[in-house]
Amino acid sequence: MKHSISFIFSLLLAAFTLVYPHFAQAVDTTEPFDVGATDVEFYLGAEGLGKGDYEKTLFSEMVLGYGLMDNFSAYFGVSAQSNEALGDGSGSLGFGIYGTPLDTDHVDLDLFLDNSIASGEFALTPSLELNVDLRPERSLWGIYLRLGEVLTGRDTSVEDDPETLRIDESETRFELAPVTEMTWGTYWTITEAHQLLLEYDMAFAHNHDDGEQTVEIGGLALGYNVTLGDAVEMINQVNVDLPQSGEKLSAGISTGIIVTLPSIASAP
Repeated sequence: MKHSISFIFSLLLAAFTLVYPHFAQAVDTTEPFDVGATDVEFYLGAEGLGKGDYEKTLFSEMVLGYGLMDNFSAYFGVSAQSNEALGDGSGSLGFGIYGTPLDTDHVDLDLFLDNSIASGEFALTPSLELNVDLRPERSLWGIYLRLGEVLTGRDTSVEDDPETLRIDESETRFELAPVTEMTWGTYWTITEAHQLLLEYDMAFAHNHDDGEQTVEIGGLALGYNVTLGDAVEMINQVNVDLPQSGEKLSAGISTGIIVTLPSIASAP
């Protein structure tokens, strides 16, 4: 199946919520772009289904990718979101590069370096995806692991205490608050044009703030991807956020289209 580069650029709306509101992914594996091929992706979805009023999220996203050379690509993405009443809107953007230093019939390794900003907060995320495939070209069954380190900061400034006249506590302070993300997945290629995927994700917050979870148990996501032609793929996903610490069970759904334009090698 064709890849979904939305590993970097889906909003933090699939399966779990982390300390930093950066981007996560649609359920799919990753492959490099052909040299010069431009990948255009568009997604629509909803998260937080089952939660209370104005706790649900509607989102849309567009991603552009380009093959710079063999096994080395770049991408740029923008996204927008709101609550279910189309209020409290916000946007995000990100860009990065990724390459495939190991590409064999049964084992692949992709390395990513992503930059993203959301609600005025910046994150630098190095990550990897390791695939183990029973047959070449992901043509039957396999498993994969995604592992990323979200490097971002947190504002630890406090208001000045009027009782301490000689001390000004209001000095601006920031500190590093990284988060480790982990996703385990498996896929089954039913036919050349139809593929099912199942993922479980979780996250580990380092230097978390008071009241935040050190470990986010995450959730389960099921994907059904359909190839509609030589250059078009539909990406469909449903996910369930597993409740933790009194949270309410919630779900999400999304669909997207990936269109890949001809590569330099295939151009007349």
